[in-house]
Amino acid sequence: MNKKSIVPVLLALLLLLVLPAFGMAEEGLGSAAADGLPATPTDLACAHEHTETTNYFYDSPSYYAMDAETHRVSGYARVETRCLDCGEILNMQDNVYTEEIRPHTFKNNVCALCGFRLRVKETEAPVETAPAVNPETTVYAGSGGAGYQTMTLTNADLRELESSGVVTLLVRGSQKGKAAVALNVHRMHAQTQTSGMDLRLDMAEREDGSFFAGLSLERDGKEQAMMDRSGVTLRFYQAKTPALKVSLSPSATDDLVEAETAWNDKGYWTVPYQAEGTYFPKQQ
Repeated sequence: MNKKSIVPVLLALLLLLVLPAFGMAEEGLGSAAADGLPATPTDLACAHEHTETTNYFYDSPSYYAMDAETHRVSGYARVETRCLDCGEILNMQDNVYTEEIRPHTFKNNVCALCGFRLRVKETEAPVETAPAVNPETTVYAGSGGAGYQTMTLTNADLRELESSGVVTLLVRGSQKGKAAVALNVHRMHAQTQTSGMDLRLDMAEREDGSFFAGLSLERDGKEQAMMDRSGVTLRFYQAKTPALKVSLSPSATDDLVEAETAWNDKGYWTVPYQAEGTYFPKQQ
């Protein structure tokens, strides 16, 4: 056999040796993947490890100034939880009552949302400020147990409200409730400042339509009656017609007293707060 015929034979033998080994390597790789080797990142589903919850408030939420930098926003909203990694919306709840702390939006040293007014130092030139944009602010009382809702306002709370331009503080049990207590901030502040005590409000809206309201001054376990009730009115959100009649059953007596009512064109009846007790509204 000459040299030219030996070379092809050697090449053929070499291929016979290499190809089986290559096939075994491919087979080994395939079985390893089937045996649970880690998949590539593109094969993994998002674990949603980083999420963000956003509140989209409906029209006319309530704003309450917390300090010089922030205010509390409260009301009914759509609440969405979204994955920051893949963008998927993981949860969405509609018409949920929620609260959120947000920074002020200042214009001419007045927050355009809650009415908080920045104080100008005496050494600085007076800054022209816009009038209060939110003379009435709505807040919601917290649960006080036994079916009652409670709110306590300190002298500092009322001073801050007054300095931020709030004239009337409207306290409600819920946004869908039919009764509320309206407090004149200036007059309430005058009472807490003079007495050195806090203002406490207890309220309860019952299934039969009656409404309990009681206000007092308290501090360190001591309690005393309010000195001036003229800064407190009750609101009943009922139709203008037929006329609304409200009777009061004071807590201290068993008597039933008829209360004076007046219609407000903003869509509610007003009743002067006379004493702690249960108010019974009834349309004639």
